[in-house]
Amino acid sequence: ECVAGGVVMAGDRRATMGSMIANREIEKVFPADEFSAVGIAGTAGIAVELVRLFQLELEHYEKIEGALLSLDGKANRLSTMIRQNLGLAMQGLAVVPLFAGFDLDRATGRIFSYDVTGGRYEERAYHSVGSGSVFARSSLK
Repeated sequence: ECVAGGVVMAGDRRATMGSMIANREIEKVFPADEFSAVGIAGTAGIAVELVRLFQLELEHYEKIEGALLSLDGKANRLSTMIRQNLGLAMQGLAVVPLFAGFDLDRATGRIFSYDVTGGRYEERAYHSVGSGSVFARSSLK
């Protein structure tokens, strides 16, 4: 949810397998860097690995360039990483994250959702992903 001065991101702790609850204590929201965060939905193991790699790439970029990657740059990089998972997604192992952060250039919070092909979509005000997204979205309204 976009709020004055930033973005609030939250996630439940349930991992589902079809209509079954597979785990009740999974972490789904991770810091990407100092100004952004990633929430995961989809195949948990692949999603967590993707987030860790994303965090590492952002840290590497900052060390090499001596500056932060823009929020749009981060959103685009995550899009490319999702697209690279398309082969596994076509076999049912999809990852669909939610990315949000504070845009230093625009001085506002922004939210990005993705489709399984890596398509990037900027959301307004709030958004939710995953099996519980229908319930979360109705609560956020």
